[in-house]
Amino acid sequence: MGVVRARIPTVEDIYRLIWNAVARKRPIEARYHGHQWLFCPHRLGRNREGQFRVLCYQYGGQSESGLQPAGSPGNWCCLVLEELSQVKLREDAWRTAPTIPALLPAWLRLILTPRIIPKAIHKRGSEGVAGADTDQ
Repeated sequence: MGVVRARIPTVEDIYRLIWNAVARKRPIEARYHGHQWLFCPHRLGRNREGQFRVLCYQYGGQSESGLQPAGSPGNWCCLVLEELSQVKLREDAWRTAPTIPALLPAWLRLILTPRIIPKAIHKRGSEGVAGADTDQ
């Protein structure tokens, strides 16, 4: 019997996939806290403590608090990137809410835009981070 090697995605792999989803307005499917989530990532970056976060609009799947009706501001979430698993791009339509929750401005102050982070990852010495945009 041979050894089976499975490639486990790193935080940088997941970051890069979500960064591309933000840039191309592509929905994501992932597991988060034991639930299957369908969401559209809008911003990606680090909070003040330096932890990766993704600001997203959840449109399907499940969550601990339950999914609100389509278009509800209650479906906005700020997720911990390191706690996502089984992350993949989806082909369905981009979704968002016309109303913005009261917490959104505070989240946006904590989240950096996608154009800043790849350079930060590269500067941290992450060897082999293919596709990191270091020209910015």
